[in-house]
Amino acid sequence: MRSQSDIGLLAVSVGLVEFVHGALLFVLLPTLVATRLGWPMGTIGAAVAAYFFAEVTVKLLSGWLVDRIGARRMLLAGFWIYAAAFAGLVASRQTWQVFLALAAMGAGASPLWPAALTRLTRSAGPEVGEALGHLFSLWLLGAGLGIGTATLLSRTNHPVSLKVFIIPLLAAPTTVTRLPLTSNPKSQSQIPNRIPTPESRIESQIPNPESRFYRSFSVVRLNNAK
Repeated sequence: MRSQSDIGLLAVSVGLVEFVHGALLFVLLPTLVATRLGWPMGTIGAAVAAYFFAEVTVKLLSGWLVDRIGARRMLLAGFWIYAAAFAGLVASRQTWQVFLALAAMGAGASPLWPAALTRLTRSAGPEVGEALGHLFSLWLLGAGLGIGTATLLSRTNHPVSLKVFIIPLLAAPTTVTRLPLTSNPKSQSQIPNRIPTPESRIESQIPNPESRFYRSFSVVRLNNAK
């Protein structure tokens, strides 16, 4: 079924982004980035706050845009912004650069859930509960795998530790591009048109010669004529 395939692609793309999200906020930022720049714990907390503040603030606008330009386009825009901002974070060497990159990542993550849930509810039809279960399961699985992978890589102190996380961020928008432009849950053509047209109003006023009421009315008129 095409809707099941769409839901699967959507869940995988969310899981890929959450893989990096969990790795970044729970492992990479407190260890690798902070160690490289010599940050105290207060600065780490402020950096995490910058990420979430940007995400929550821009989410007010991104949810409005989802209804106007479409969930698929907003997902693609958010994923590409997120990937570009993470690449900027990898290259950052100053505190202000890290804060700027994290704020951009938060802005890129803002349309994720409004767009994903909008797309899912329109594609799943009556099976929206099952689809939500799959989506949230892959979300938590992605975040958990990200934390575990980042923990292992952080112990190696290898310079590729941060760069390796760009790979799932590039795979996420590639997955979204396989989604159709518009969702078609159960074919909108099956929904009856309840808005009467001028022709239907005229036809509804013409009596049906086969109806019992019309035949009875005709007999009464014939008797009165006699």
